[in-house]
Amino acid sequence: MKKSKLIIIALLLTIIIVIIIITTLPTKLRELPLAEIKAIVKGDIKACEAANKNLICLAITNNDISYCRNDLACTETYKLMSAIKSNNIDKCEQIVIDNVKVLCKAFFIRNADVCSLPFQNFMGDKATCQAFATQNISYCLNSQEKAACQDLVYLFTSIKENKAINCENIASDEDRAFCKSIILGSDKICHSTVYKFCNDVEYQKAAIIYKNEKLCNEIINKTIKQKCFENLKE
Repeated sequence: MKKSKLIIIALLLTIIIVIIIITTLPTKLRELPLAEIKAIVKGDIKACEAANKNLICLAITNNDISYCRNDLACTETYKLMSAIKSNNIDKCEQIVIDNVKVLCKAFFIRNADVCSLPFQNFMGDKATCQAFATQNISYCLNSQEKAACQDLVYLFTSIKENKAINCENIASDEDRAFCKSIILGSDKICHSTVYKFCNDVEYQKAAIIYKNEKLCNEIINKTIKQKCFENLKE
């Protein structure tokens, strides 16, 4: 449910599209000088920023669901965080997607029994689901993404307790700032988040298209950067 989850989904879709593009891309285009490629990417980043509004971030920090513009992922995330922030389990009933609704309720009653296969897939893995549902990071020791699992728990427990200082436990700089912005009600982080997202998406695309690993160095997110290098080695 974190922003990072949505970013990963967006990146996966982007990579699929890029692979299709590569098969029809002229060889000469891949041989452009690095400076020219970066100039192209910078233009793509601006276009990406113009097209991508960080609706979830804006909606949550401004406590206004209208920012979601009827985007389902945004409205469901907003309702989940709103329920937890207000410490009101009844608000979970406003959630449309059953998996999210059940997890919302599980968070309040700390019930890990809901973490069956559907929820395991939804949360990433079973351990992450259990950690979220019970608000207990010890489950993260069994997670495939230990750091992300811990950050998820710290994010939602900090929101629940309404303590910005607890956000300091979050390892990811971006998620730590996002956590504070939700609690403090500041949407400044939303704009920088959009830039980082667009920067990483466009450089990831360019690295694959032009087969130039130097472009991977321009990626901000460490995990995405590592994936970028790995993709070029395959």
